[in-house]
Amino acid sequence: MANVYLAGAIERAPNGYAEKWRDDITPILAQLGLNVINPIIADENKPEWVNNLPEWKVTNLDKYRDITKRFIIQRDYDFVRSCVGGGFVIALWDEYCAKGAGTACEISEAGELSVPTLIVSKVPIVEIPGWLLGASYPAPVFDRSETKEVSVDDFYGAIDYIKNNIRRC
Repeated sequence: MANVYLAGAIERAPNGYAEKWRDDITPILAQLGLNVINPIIADENKPEWVNNLPEWKVTNLDKYRDITKRFIIQRDYDFVRSCVGGGFVIALWDEYCAKGAGTACEISEAGELSVPTLIVSKVPIVEIPGWLLGASYPAPVFDRSETKEVSVDDFYGAIDYIKNNIRRC
């Protein structure tokens, strides 16, 4: 079973935003026989200290940086690495991603590992950093910037690409 990792803004996204689009497309991808890796669900299994991260960013920067590196960045890179050899990354690129670094790093890591990375963009493509457009090449980029609101319809191009390119064992 191939893995598909759902990359997109979490830290800078409004409440409920990061969860909704992932929850909406997960059943569709699961019906294709894919193992969907949703970092939001993985967050639910984190220890209680995760709730302290915003405070530590202000009051204890060293602790914040250490925990972020060891428990969040490493985990997300492991998720991307789990897609090597037949999996995919679907990355929602929007105004919130531009305020953070996680999604950009995940797209870059996937590109380095030759994991097909499908960018669904809610901003005009010219606003996506060139580095990310190059890192995700040759997988397609889907321009869905005509509406600001994210819906499951935004992902059908990426889903069709996966349907046509998934390796059947």
